[in-house]
Amino acid sequence: MSNSQSSGGIASWIWLLVSAAIVVLIAAVWIPEFKDGHRPFMKFASTQGMLTQLDSVECNRTRNYVSMMPVVHFEYSVDGNNYAGDRFVPGNWCANADEVNAALRGLKANTNVTVYYSPKRPEYAVLKVDNPGSGFVAWFLFVALAGTILGYRNSRA
Repeated sequence: MSNSQSSGGIASWIWLLVSAAIVVLIAAVWIPEFKDGHRPFMKFASTQGMLTQLDSVECNRTRNYVSMMPVVHFEYSVDGNNYAGDRFVPGNWCANADEVNAALRGLKANTNVTVYYSPKRPEYAVLKVDNPGSGFVAWFLFVALAGTILGYRNSRA
């Protein structure tokens, strides 16, 4: 076995391990959201609802940084059934206070809002369909997939 074959084998195993770590990280993020009712790439329908409470709370603090999370409560009806929701976006979203305040700008308690709900499970609803923090999951998923393919291909060579 030559040195180049040996280092290629090691590199492919490193790619596979990194890819596996990324998949585990994604699972750690998605499993709690899955238990909460969110499904990646789920479809939403919309209806009108009433925003009853609007606030933001601290969700993470480090020495130099404080993350905030929007807190909302709203009511809506689907097919004659009444529901109450408390999710601003699919999953959880923590961000700096400026981002959260910008996202909440224009919303006021006791006003009508558009509510996006799951047609399959109308009790799952959000006020904003796009989760600003979900882009990193797609990026990591792409890297994990590419790493798995490259690692597997190199290990077979």
